[in-house]
Amino acid sequence: MTPVSADNADSAAPAAAGAESAGNAAGGDASTDDREQTLARKQSNLAFAFAVAGLDKRRVRAMEVLYTFCRVADDIVDAPAGTAGGTDAQKRAALDKWRETVNGFFAPPRSAPTAPRSPLADELAAVVREFAIPREPLLEILDGCGMDIAHAGYADAAALHRYCHGVASAVGLCSLPVFGATASPVTREFAVALGYALQFTNILRDVVEDARDLGRVYLPRDEMAAFGVEAADLSDPENSPRAADCRRLFALQYLRARHYFNKARRLVVDADAPALRAAFLMGAFYEALLEKIRAGGFRLTGARTRLSKWEKLTLVRRELRARGGWGGGWRGKGGGQWSVVSGQWSVVSGQWPVVSGQCDGGAGVSRPRRVVVIGGGVAGIAAAAEATLAGDDVVLLEARPLLGGRASSFRARTTETPDTLPHSPLLDHGHHAIFGCYHAFFHLARILGVEWKLRPAAPLLDITYYSPAAGTAGTTTAAAESIPHSPFPIPHSSRLRAARLPAPLHLLAALARFGELRWRDRLAILRFAAKFRLGLAAPAAGETAAAWLDRHRQTPAAVRALWEPFCVAALNEPPAAGDAALLAATLRRTLFGTAGDSVIWESAVPLAELFAPEMELALRATGGELRTRARVAALENSTTGGVKKITAAILADGSRVAGDVFILAAGWREAARLLPSPPAFAALRPRSILNIHLFADPASPPLFPQPFAALLDSPVQWVFASGERSAVGDRRPRHYALTLSTPPADWLALPSAALLERAKAELARFFPAAFAKVRFTGGVVCKCPDATFDATPAAAPRPDADALSAGDAASFANLLLAGDYTATGLPATLEGAAQSGLAAARLAAANALPAAR
Repeated sequence: MTPVSADNADSAAPAAAGAESAGNAAGGDASTDDREQTLARKQSNLAFAFAVAGLDKRRVRAMEVLYTFCRVADDIVDAPAGTAGGTDAQKRAALDKWRETVNGFFAPPRSAPTAPRSPLADELAAVVREFAIPREPLLEILDGCGMDIAHAGYADAAALHRYCHGVASAVGLCSLPVFGATASPVTREFAVALGYALQFTNILRDVVEDARDLGRVYLPRDEMAAFGVEAADLSDPENSPRAADCRRLFALQYLRARHYFNKARRLVVDADAPALRAAFLMGAFYEALLEKIRAGGFRLTGARTRLSKWEKLTLVRRELRARGGWGGGWRGKGGGQWSVVSGQWSVVSGQWPVVSGQCDGGAGVSRPRRVVVIGGGVAGIAAAAEATLAGDDVVLLEARPLLGGRASSFRARTTETPDTLPHSPLLDHGHHAIFGCYHAFFHLARILGVEWKLRPAAPLLDITYYSPAAGTAGTTTAAAESIPHSPFPIPHSSRLRAARLPAPLHLLAALARFGELRWRDRLAILRFAAKFRLGLAAPAAGETAAAWLDRHRQTPAAVRALWEPFCVAALNEPPAAGDAALLAATLRRTLFGTAGDSVIWESAVPLAELFAPEMELALRATGGELRTRARVAALENSTTGGVKKITAAILADGSRVAGDVFILAAGWREAARLLPSPPAFAALRPRSILNIHLFADPASPPLFPQPFAALLDSPVQWVFASGERSAVGDRRPRHYALTLSTPPADWLALPSAALLERAKAELARFFPAAFAKVRFTGGVVCKCPDATFDATPAAAPRPDADALSAGDAASFANLLLAGDYTATGLPATLEGAAQSGLAAARLAAANALPAAR
């Protein structure tokens, strides 16, 4: 890899300062200490960097010697073929000679004179003796560099970690005694974690240069295969036919580096913080470099990403200003905190470090832990992703073969022939709309790099409502003019379409054109909206949505066309039963939010594939693990010193998964089953949703021209259309997914065949002309009896994430809850699930929970 001295982005930071890569060094062999080595020391700007860090001349000189040793080792393996020392055998022999030399530093004194050594070896021996540098990391540096001989890449993340430990983490371990830090296990873990962070940043920064100029690929082969990226693509990823796949692969490398930066941040011991100033400065430079790569959208080219002089000076200035805080332990103001409101994890503020180093009590963060997440729904995925980002080692356990929980998919089973099924064999249990205000959910998507799998149904809020017959309001002709062209007569329809105006004007324009309403209805809605935005329309405690709307004089037409469909979709309850507080919380974020908040998004892939394979790859990349088909049968617990803790999850096959912190992210009934005594939330009652999938011949015309339609005066609230003929000529069956929230009891009682016929009858009632031209080929029914929980004012209380650590007989100090049924302030939504998982992961990193180790 490229010498550090040639990198103007990092030349002001010490390469060995906590552990820059030995793989980024160049120099001579074990018998040489010539002018080039001396020049390399000066060009590296080490003296400047260590002066900023406050090291004295003796320690600066020792670090220069150690750095030169690293450069020499790397130059040995980088010698070009055809030059002196350029064969693989010569490279191995030269490294073996250095191993013999290093081992000689620790051999007992001999009476007979030893073989002559190079000046560099003598200098290194003196440094080793003076600062008591241990032998093992010196040998690991040579072993790591040796992995570049006959470089063939790395099969997986574990192999890459072994390489990075040698060329980076081992350098940090050698640097600790020179800096004056203790040899405590936690500080050694800090050096290892920071070494990984710096080297993974190097690998990402240099991926194009390494592939193009050296023919080396440092990214794990299994990760490349998962994204469909080939080695040849990395020489010029932006001009590769797989450019988007390359960027997704690079996003995974970013997450890996970010994980280790945050892990290192949590491993600072206050007593060692003053001695680690040089490491902090190195972290500041490389973390800023990593964020610059991310800000560029991972569009890597042959031009190496660099920090400008101004950026470097700004970082140094901030570190100098923060020196008063160094002695207190790697602190910054307000950093490292997850904000549920903003949906942002404020990791990088330009000042490194940014979170408290108090890890043994008080406010701040804990040491990194082994976090076991039970349940692979959206809440569990969010908890696992956020804990991984924060630097924890995570094991995610999911009982089913697919991720997603209640927002997942199933493999279609039908009596029809296979070619009548959708292009994907997976069908979603139910269609889940995603609003632009789902900040926690989109934050989760950004962590795992799956934003590309989400797409807006329209640039702004845009819903077409259909009625079974004209005459309710408006006219069929006016409706036809407001929607895209359809080849068939259009039934009565009205379009609720926001305008490109600041809030709340965007909603005013939508209501003005909504054909289901008359002006008296619109005025009633606008008066209510104005009072709501001013905080003058808060629901009363225990009030139903219907009573709340009636108290604010909402007309029957406004309830029928706007509030009832919204309430049923959000709460899975009719207004007469739904909790007004939950409806208000949803309205505040969606219709009464910004224009972007009300945009409806959808998954472009089956929900089971939304976070797969990225979740598993993220865990493997950071030393974690995903286990599917891993049903937890029981929670093992113990009591020590009066503190009750979960010690392991016992799986159905009898295996044991130990951990420090456990996040119970299964559904509320499964969570209640695993606890020793019934919790209060066990009284939550489930609510059903019925989903009916109908497939039609691809040659059939569409029933309606939009991606989805809302049906008024029907037990079917939504119909989602997909399966159009693809650009490459695939003949995919047309697929209509019908959603029935709060389905009538007589529908739920019907067998599947009867439900399919009843669903077709509803489509025929709303789209008679188009329906007559459609040839249906099959269908699948999915009944979800526990799709949501009871969202009425009389529902059982919902627990906080840390409700199980309250100290009563059923609680455990290291057990947290995550799920949409927890006290998120929202109904059962993807946003509530994601928000709860992120909050639980943050609590897992807090000092309030004692570590098991």
